[in-house]
Amino acid sequence: MPSPQRADAVARVAAKRQVLHGNNRNQLIVLRCRVCGKWVALRVDPDDLAAHNNGVFIQNAMPYLAPELRELLISSTCPDCWAVLCPSDPLAYS
Repeated sequence: MPSPQRADAVARVAAKRQVLHGNNRNQLIVLRCRVCGKWVALRVDPDDLAAHNNGVFIQNAMPYLAPELRELLISSTCPDCWAVLCPSDPLAYS
């Protein structure tokens, strides 16, 4: 029979797996693009931001954000500048 501490730990892990991301998007983050200087505001869940700051990959911590907005948090490059710097069309590099 597992110990009570072990049972509590298992229950906490199971509860974390059932957590939906982005339920409490009340933290406003304002970031400035390092390329063009444009300011961009995002609303995120503070728990998800803390998880990302503690090492969780951003795509796992904030799946509700579009990839270009997650990139803004990673590299401080706005979606418009990212589209110019890293086009999705492979022929654009030739």
